[in-house]
Amino acid sequence: MIVDQYGKLFNSRSGADINNLHPAALCRHAYFGSHGFRDGNYLVPHRREVSFDERRKYSAYVNYFDRLVNALTKPVYNEVPQREWTSSNPYWDDSGALGFLHDCDRTGMSLTRFLSETLLRGKMQGVSFVVMDSFPEGFMSSAASQKAALEARVYPYVYRRSVESVHSAQVDDAGALSQIVFREPGPVVEGKATRQYRMWDRFQWAIFSDDKLEKQTLQGEHGLGTLPVIPVTLGKVDELEDPVIPAPPLYDIARTNWELYNVSSELREVERKQGFSILTYPRTADQSDKTKTVGTSNALSFDGNSSHAPAFISPDVQIPKMLMEHMSKLIATMFEQASLAGVVGVQSAASGISKEWDFQATRESLRDTSRIMEEVEYKIANVFERYTQKPINLSVKYSDNYGVTDMMSEIDRSRAMIDLGLGPKAEAQVKKFAFNAWAKDKDDITSDVIDSVIQDIESRSSDASYSERDDRKKAEEALEDEVVL
Repeated sequence: MIVDQYGKLFNSRSGADINNLHPAALCRHAYFGSHGFRDGNYLVPHRREVSFDERRKYSAYVNYFDRLVNALTKPVYNEVPQREWTSSNPYWDDSGALGFLHDCDRTGMSLTRFLSETLLRGKMQGVSFVVMDSFPEGFMSSAASQKAALEARVYPYVYRRSVESVHSAQVDDAGALSQIVFREPGPVVEGKATRQYRMWDRFQWAIFSDDKLEKQTLQGEHGLGTLPVIPVTLGKVDELEDPVIPAPPLYDIARTNWELYNVSSELREVERKQGFSILTYPRTADQSDKTKTVGTSNALSFDGNSSHAPAFISPDVQIPKMLMEHMSKLIATMFEQASLAGVVGVQSAASGISKEWDFQATRESLRDTSRIMEEVEYKIANVFERYTQKPINLSVKYSDNYGVTDMMSEIDRSRAMIDLGLGPKAEAQVKKFAFNAWAKDKDDITSDVIDSVIQDIESRSSDASYSERDDRKKAEEALEDEVVL
């Protein structure tokens, strides 16, 4: 099955009508605050508005979309994934500072950081593509050349391709991606930038200079028997609509942030143009003008024969109030759409059980995301094994410990556990848990300090110290009994 070309979907950039944009493009603009969010082109003018260009200049884009995307992706890599492998592949990790795990993209970026950024873009736009390429096989034929290849960084590497760079794609009968073509910058010809099209399938690659893929300029074989392009898909794929590119999962939030941008601009317009009272005064017969400039605003005159006295008039305060209420609803809606109402939004008093339920959907979403990224790592390792012709036998495990930690509640619970007198070993574990809860968000506390404190807790929680604490508690209870008697 050949999927239609995608180019036209991503090339519409003009005008304020965001419906002309592919959803993935709008999500990228919303996340980075670029394009129409930066220059005001995504503001919608009123039908009879005469100062729209002026309003575009002073309108500010308040970006909630980026923090919501971050909240749904960053926790996945708060802890480094646990990776183990049973076979020795020096290009994967040489037990030092070299190897694919430490430098996966030829720029010194670790695999963990690369996947973290890939996840963010996949969540933002629905899918992001990891492409693995390599150097000639001759660099890796002997132990000496292996060492040289590691030092010169000439072993397989990865790079990302955005969903917006997809030109065309093809899937097999099972729905698996079998061929894909990306648009990318081409060579500069006579001082002018050109565009080229790079095709990947399960056995070869090729570069074309035209969008019809008729003028081939380069071609090569990788012979892997599998496509070295790994989709990191975070959106829902509708096989009947498009089996390759899903709808961005947070598109509705991006649109809501766009609406908030417009409402905020309209509120600023009201504040700027109508936020000051206007003086009204009676004019004499020889005064023909009905307006007069006073200070920073205008004054309105009325017939001097009328019975009205000079006064200030003000616009209806209900208009900005209505706009502010609508903005608050939009903000709350965005957090609810992201299932983050009780986590990232405005904090309010709530019980621990309430917070737990608020975070339940987010926790499940993060766990599902972790499983997806585990599968991505296995696919990356598989392609890497085929390129290097050396096994890895990777085993990877992502953390699934996602939750909201209320520091004081955790410390209070820990204190209550210690008072139960469960024994020195249990007391040591509870104290370590309480300290970790306290130190979790302290940027100035290093891992070395944490390790030192943990060791001190373990050494101090001996049987003797526990017995002394227990005897002291019993003495206190006996004293309380005597007071009662």
